[in-house]
Amino acid sequence: MSDQAAQLARAVGYSSAGTVEFLCDEKQNFYFLEMNTRLQVEHPVTEEVSGVDLVKHMLEVAAGHPLPKDLVDACNNSPEGVVPYSGWSIEARVYAEVRLDEEQSDELTMLALGTKSFRARTSVQDTPPL
Repeated sequence: MSDQAAQLARAVGYSSAGTVEFLCDEKQNFYFLEMNTRLQVEHPVTEEVSGVDLVKHMLEVAAGHPLPKDLVDACNNSPEGVVPYSGWSIEARVYAEVRLDEEQSDELTMLALGTKSFRARTSVQDTPPL
């Protein structure tokens, strides 16, 4: 999929960060869904496995600066022609609602089992009922 995404970006002359999405079936066939010329909210997953600050480089390219030579060389030397990556990363969103008759708490307890590192961002929003 990464090879196909890189080929698509080259074919249309795209030179910034973006997202190419595919759908996969149970036989691991994949099908093009869409290309977005912006980063998706899930971009930290890619940053985690690549070690590349996508936002920083996207802003630099938009300001007319070239990508760093070591990053370009890494892409050119990878078999797929994309940013090398290793490992895995998972993003999860936990949404919780508090019933009007329950006491609200500012604490959210999360448990991560079998992980070497765990990073969580939490926010509590007091949203009035509709």
